[in-house]
Amino acid sequence: MQRDLIATLAIAAAVGAAVVTGLVYTGGPGAGRAERRDEVRLRDLGALADLTRCLADLDDHRLPDRLGPEPRCGTKIALADPFTGTPYRYDRLSDWSFRLCAVLERPEAAGPVFPEDGTFDETTGCLTVSYNP
Repeated sequence: MQRDLIATLAIAAAVGAAVVTGLVYTGGPGAGRAERRDEVRLRDLGALADLTRCLADLDDHRLPDRLGPEPRCGTKIALADPFTGTPYRYDRLSDWSFRLCAVLERPEAAGPVFPEDGTFDETTGCLTVSYNP
C-alpha cells in the first residue's frame, strides 16, 4: 500500500514539474495574450506604412509631416494602440524615409517582420521604411 502511494506521489510530482516547466518556457496564457496584442500592433504599423505611402502619392510624392485619416487611402486605420490608447509614433526621417513605432509587450517574441516594408527593430518597436515612388 505504501509503495503505491509513493509511486502515485512520484507520478504527480513529475506531472507537476512538467506543467510548471511548460509554463515557464512558454510564458503561459498571459504571454500568449501579450503576443497576440503585439501582432495587432505590428499589423497596424504595416497599415500605417501603407497609409504613409498613399498620402505621399497623393501629395506629389512628398512624405507627410504627420499622419491622419484620408478616405482615398482606406478606412479603419488605427492611429493609436487599440489596447492602451497610446498614439503610434510617426517620424519623417527624410524626404524618402520614415519611421513608425509601437510599444510592444513582448518585443523578444516579435521576430523578423516586414521584410518587404523596411527594417524592424524589435528592441525599440520601430519600423523604418524607405519610400520609393
